[in-house]
Amino acid sequence: MLGIAKKIKDALVERVFMLVRKRQLPAACRGFTLVELLVVIAIIGVLVALLLPAVQSAREAARRTHCINNLKQMALGFMNHEAAHGHFPTGGWGLARTGDPSGGTAERQPGGWCYNILPYIEMRSIHQIGVGVTDIAQKNALLTERNEKPIAAFICPSRRSVDSLVSLAHGGVIYAKTCYAVNVGDPWDPHTDHAAPAGVHAFDNFRWASTSSELFEKYRGISFERSKIRVSHITDGLSNTYMMGEKYLCIDDYTSGVGLGDDWPMYTGQQDDQSRSVYFDRESGEGYVPIPDRPGHSDSASFGGPHVGGAHMAICDGSVTVVSYSVDPEIHWRLGVRDDDQPVSPGDL
Repeated sequence: MLGIAKKIKDALVERVFMLVRKRQLPAACRGFTLVELLVVIAIIGVLVALLLPAVQSAREAARRTHCINNLKQMALGFMNHEAAHGHFPTGGWGLARTGDPSGGTAERQPGGWCYNILPYIEMRSIHQIGVGVTDIAQKNALLTERNEKPIAAFICPSRRSVDSLVSLAHGGVIYAKTCYAVNVGDPWDPHTDHAAPAGVHAFDNFRWASTSSELFEKYRGISFERSKIRVSHITDGLSNTYMMGEKYLCIDDYTSGVGLGDDWPMYTGQQDDQSRSVYFDRESGEGYVPIPDRPGHSDSASFGGPHVGGAHMAICDGSVTVVSYSVDPEIHWRLGVRDDDQPVSPGDL
């Protein structure tokens, strides 16, 4: 197609030269005929029609590269967090609370992975908002303001701009969002228990609905409520286990701020805005596979994406791969479970 466009361009240039030479003739011979103008306009129209798909394809390729780089950066943040603290970023306390700098990096931290990797993706200043503030009302006001700040690294440019992520939801509250979700394993619902302490100050006296051991058995992924998943827990191998990836999002909700699985600030604990599942039913063969974004369809449990061919997924070894929308549900499930003793590699996709 580009070869044809080049030939047409050369013909156009030659035609223009002819018209310019004609303008250099004596006054009695100067001027353009209507036919000549129509021919030039037609050539320009054909040329634009041929080049536009190529330009759009090049732009989408650049956006895909940007998205892959986002995932690589976040995967590196996960790995650096594990190296510094002995475990991957915790999943926090569920959607009821957001990140708090006084909560540390383990069970006492109400915020999820988006908050906990900030120091490891060169966003430490945002992570530290509220440090040293003891007045609860004042701290909450600061954290609310922080929750409005979008970050480019959490946004797939094929979906929306950085500015469009700050949108109205839940009765006029402004939230910044993420286009990516962590792998929580294979539960039917990627949410966790909604009940949580009022804040870090109330952690010690709170009675949780599930113990840490119960959560560890239920969520066989990388980050979930009060998790402390270490490299040693990933017995299927780092190169054989999903870390995170693009979440499915209905096209209608790219900028609405109220879409299912896209209506809370990204700094909350485990819930479907930044946690997704690889659920699989071995009896029926049905499971959650990545879904291409489309209008009119809501799904807050599955991975997905806006790209043709498949969703971008980061692996626990730091690599990024494309998972086809037609992937076998069992293969997808095995890649999402850290310890099923049936390892498969991305090369099996």
